[in-house]
Amino acid sequence: MTDEEPPRKRMVKPPAGGTDAGRTKPARLKKTYGRTTSQQAWLERQINDPFSAKARAMGYRSRAAFKISEIDEKFGFFKKGVRVIDLGCAPG
Repeated sequence: MTDEEPPRKRMVKPPAGGTDAGRTKPARLKKTYGRTTSQQAWLERQINDPFSAKARAMGYRSRAAFKISEIDEKFGFFKKGVRVIDLGCAPG
């Protein structure tokens, strides 16, 4: 036996792209005329959300597609070729 300890396993994957945190630089909206503060904040969150950007790039309608696919991988609810409708819900 050796006295060396086995290397520790990482809990998370290293970032694949973007900055060290795995995200790109935040984008800001130029014109804020006619928008409320909450509308401005929501738009900035949408623009800077990596899942929203990935959904747009892959042709999905919303980022909920990733949540649905994660549920399907975990529990196997859906059969191949079936259509899924996400009716959504707003908390509160």
